[in-house]
Order: sequence, then structure tokens, then C-alpha cells
Amino acid sequence: MGAGSSESLAPVLGEAGGEIPPASWPTVPVLAEGKTDTGRCWIYVRDDGPFGGAGPPAAMFYYSRDRRGEHPLANLAGYSGILQANAYDGYN
Repeated sequence: MGAGSSESLAPVLGEAGGEIPPASWPTVPVLAEGKTDTGRCWIYVRDDGPFGGAGPPAAMFYYSRDRRGEHPLANLAGYSGILQANAYDGYN
């Protein structure tokens, strides 16, 4: 899966069911012609085991060239539940 993928996180993260996936989008260096650009690695994880959750741990990574809000919209298409994130407006 990756940028532009029609697959979503919904099958991996499942319905909320008490599990709250945190989200992160650190920068990653990307080789470009004659220089290095900055891309984004959208990371979504789930691990509720320490809190009594029954689902297995999971992590999903998506890549994008920028931080536009369309990326989390596509990444989370079909997911309904709680998402733990900071105040990044792209998740609204």
C-alpha cells in the first residue's frame, strides 16, 4: 500500500472497539534530481495489548511528497473510529 493506493487502513485497524490508533507524519529524505527533497511518511499504529485489547499490533506506512490534507483522507478512507493525533488540520 502507498500513496494513491485504493486500499485503506480499515481492514487492518478495524472498527474502533476501544482501540485508538495514533498517527504520525515525520519527514523523510527523498532523492530527487540533483538534490534531496523532503517527503512525508504517514504512520498509523495499533497496539492495545498492554491495555487489555484483543487485536494484534499493527502498523501501516504511507508515503507522500507533501503534507496536504488529501493524504490522510485517502489513507483513512473507510475507517470509522477514534484517531489519536495532534491538531494537524488535515485530520478534520
